[in-house]
Amino acid sequence: MNAPTFSSIAMNTPNAYPRIAIFDISGKGKGVVALEPILRGTRIIAEKPRIRVPHWQDHRRDLDFNSLTKEDQDFFMSFPCPDGRDPVAGRFCHLVPCVGSSDQASAIFETVCRLNHTCHSPMGRPNAVYTWVENKNEEIVHATEDIAVNEEITVSYIQVSGHILDPRTILKIGYGFECECAGCQRSPVQRTHSLARIKAFNDYNSRLPARMGSREAPSSILNDIERNMLAICAEGYDLNISACAHDAFQLCGFYGDAGSAARWEVIIPGVTSHDPRHRFA
Repeated sequence: MNAPTFSSIAMNTPNAYPRIAIFDISGKGKGVVALEPILRGTRIIAEKPRIRVPHWQDHRRDLDFNSLTKEDQDFFMSFPCPDGRDPVAGRFCHLVPCVGSSDQASAIFETVCRLNHTCHSPMGRPNAVYTWVENKNEEIVHATEDIAVNEEITVSYIQVSGHILDPRTILKIGYGFECECAGCQRSPVQRTHSLARIKAFNDYNSRLPARMGSREAPSSILNDIERNMLAICAEGYDLNISACAHDAFQLCGFYGDAGSAARWEVIIPGVTSHDPRHRFA
């Protein structure tokens, strides 16, 4: 991967995260760049919200903005606003949902919210993933690929279950920018074929629980799990391998096939911090 173009002065480099820095990146605004090699599975960031907004669906969020300190207001306004949108409401697209939080919150983080987007596609995928950990009140970012020095760290703003439209449309409507990743630069026909395959995976996934306890032949279900796992992996959603493997493990276990269950269990762990020397501390 080509190194990104960024300014020579790091912007607000977080002392807590010596492996990374926030830079101005050509064509993207700010972004997060690796200052040293980062191995797949490494926990890169563990960050508490700077600004937390409860009840994501509450449209009176402008009142929350007026209650912020001047410093937090300035920080919030440092994020770009899509053209033609309200100066405050237009920046709500930078809020990251705290998925699983008791108050259905979203939040602005000093570092996490500077992570730019890369689409999952046959042409590539992001090199990191973020997850909210409610009992620690933290957003955790792990590397899902080995990341080189000076390589930008990116996540996907679109999960596979929300991939119901062409990503360029989702990102333009929801985030106000035109995605120029390799996947989005494919032809409309190619992107339409990808969307059809992802829709087929989501349909399969929604029907699977009912099939597991049915009279359908387990070999047929297992073949379908494997076929869909390979299909969604080919679309760049390689982290779904773990969930599919878990489904296969459960199915084999239910029918008493311990040998097959054990083989599928090996795949389940997915992305892990496999080397304690390279874990975030």
